[in-house]
Amino acid sequence: MDEFEITHTFGYTPLQQYLIPFENGKYQCLPISWDTENKKWFHLVPMVYHDEKILPNDWLYWTNAAQNWNGMCAECHSTNLKKNFDPKTKSFNTTYSEINVSCEACHGPGSKHEDWANLPEMARPTDNNYGLVVKSSNISNIEYVELCARCHARRSQLGDYDHESKDLLDAIVPTLINENYHPDGQILEEDYVYGSFIQSKMYDNEVQCNDCHDVHSGKLLFDGNALCAQCHREDIYDIYEHHFHKKEGEKGDPLIIDGKTIAVGEGAKCIECHMPAQYYMGIDLRSDHSLRIPRPDLSISLNTPNACNQCHKDKSAKWSNDYITKWYGITRRPHYGTIIAGARENDPSAYNGLLQIINDELFPVIIRATALSLIVSYQSDKNIEIIKLSLDDPEPLIRLTAIRSYETNDQNEFITDLTPLLNDPVKSVRSGAAVRLSILSMEQLPKQYHDVFKSALLGYKKSNEYMADFPAGRLNLGIMYSNLGEPNKAIENYNDAIEIDSMF
Repeated sequence: MDEFEITHTFGYTPLQQYLIPFENGKYQCLPISWDTENKKWFHLVPMVYHDEKILPNDWLYWTNAAQNWNGMCAECHSTNLKKNFDPKTKSFNTTYSEINVSCEACHGPGSKHEDWANLPEMARPTDNNYGLVVKSSNISNIEYVELCARCHARRSQLGDYDHESKDLLDAIVPTLINENYHPDGQILEEDYVYGSFIQSKMYDNEVQCNDCHDVHSGKLLFDGNALCAQCHREDIYDIYEHHFHKKEGEKGDPLIIDGKTIAVGEGAKCIECHMPAQYYMGIDLRSDHSLRIPRPDLSISLNTPNACNQCHKDKSAKWSNDYITKWYGITRRPHYGTIIAGARENDPSAYNGLLQIINDELFPVIIRATALSLIVSYQSDKNIEIIKLSLDDPEPLIRLTAIRSYETNDQNEFITDLTPLLNDPVKSVRSGAAVRLSILSMEQLPKQYHDVFKSALLGYKKSNEYMADFPAGRLNLGIMYSNLGEPNKAIENYNDAIEIDSMF
């Protein structure tokens, strides 16, 4: 036990945390937090980790890396954040321009807009977005969503945010549908929205963040089902014959389960069925943005959650599925969740399904990339063929996953297939190719690729030095140094990874 000085309040709503300065520029988040809505104190550990005993040597303990503000929190909660982590001294010199998210966090440097505005009116260019670096109007929904995704995504960060990055994967690498998600893509751990939303039909039909949210306040544009009625006809979807639940104000008894009361009318809300929510950070209720149809049949076969039983906790998935059948019939569309679930268990019958997903551009890109990452656990002659085709995919996330999945015993084939990607327009793809090729000596690489290889590998090194406060960043550096024939540096980084997280 000791006394610690709290220097900063972190967060506004629904919870506030408190920051304590430690050695080497670290700020740690105190686990005792304030519930701003219910006006009471709570302890994050029992609410988030439940029955786990978090000991002082655990990565999750409040003085360790998982609760470090500089690396875990700051980059998305402040403007012009520079993490400034020094991997040699293991210290931070973190700076920011604004302690919260202000205009420049999304729009880029305001000074450039000011320069534009200070020009005589007739001298102002009309085609340069008012001088702002980031364009946020008259862009596609993909571009719009990716503006938000650099923070609203579960991801690896490649460096301090550069507003002039042309592609999302110049700045981050989104996490695939791995153990942080249920096999059908529903949220399990934190996903920060992006990985869910890009699975949705809404995203596929060009819906974007500001169709539902005021981008400056984060608030919804309309209350209740009026939000969805912007696009979906009320006379078809906001009726009993669609949702089979009573509306607010109609006679009926509330649902009371585990001491929690669910009022009459809640079940008729679109988001309750299509965006079921769960708590993170103890009290922060967040909705699943994959906007999916409830599938209790998948709950039966895959043990995944469904919206019906998230309210009707006292009933079984079979009970829910029987009602779905009664209301909508016996037909169920095939779902990629069954393939991903099988592949996670190395079920041989899932292999052909993975190939189908990879080859079918109608599947969400993140699902295709996930399927591509899963085929490497199968021994098949088809793997190299499908991975080679994926190296030329128009989607950078597919190309990067293909690079990571590529395996061959033919060195010439390895060089021929991967060296062109050193010239890829996207940073993470170039650096991904470079680290795979780093197993070879410079003499083995074609001379015309020497300069781009060095540049791309330097980019990989810098990105992982930026992430070297995380065990994964250290692991990546260890692998790179091992490939380069520098075992002492590799061992040093492997040991640092274990020091950061003993369970890694």
